[in-house]
Amino acid sequence: MYTIEKVTQDIDASTAEVLDAINGLSDKQLNDRPGENSWSAGETMVHLLMLEHLINKILQGNTQPTERDPAEQIPLIQKILSNQEQKLNSPESIRPKQERKTVEELVTEFTQARETLRNIVNATDINASCTDFKHRSFGEMTRLEWVYFNIYHTERHLEQIRMAVRMVSGIVG
Repeated sequence: MYTIEKVTQDIDASTAEVLDAINGLSDKQLNDRPGENSWSAGETMVHLLMLEHLINKILQGNTQPTERDPAEQIPLIQKILSNQEQKLNSPESIRPKQERKTVEELVTEFTQARETLRNIVNATDINASCTDFKHRSFGEMTRLEWVYFNIYHTERHLEQIRMAVRMVSGIVG
């Protein structure tokens, strides 16, 4: 069962993992690409932030009562997003441009986006279906499913961030 307390705890745990992964990184570790066709840790963070803002907008949009289990798609979302072997292509609208950010900028913006997410979860019916945007793979999703999509998407990219940092630091080849 997904209570407001559980959802906010999961948001907080995900947020802490991201902040732990990027706090203290050097400019090189943050912004250097590990390969020609790879995102830097900073670019991956920008991608996460773009999605954070989009999801927060979706969650604040129009909704309707849900006529199914509001958590129905969460297991499938988790399964797909946790499969690191499967390459998923981001829509152009949430692909980062080659801009350099500082750790401080990313920490501040991510913390603010997650605080907005927590506020939405605490102030709205998380079981309602969001009607303004249909996900290209999952279709219409509930607020609860969007929150967990966000969490699992973040977990997916956390490994990418950690690997990028290791590679540009010379720890992995």
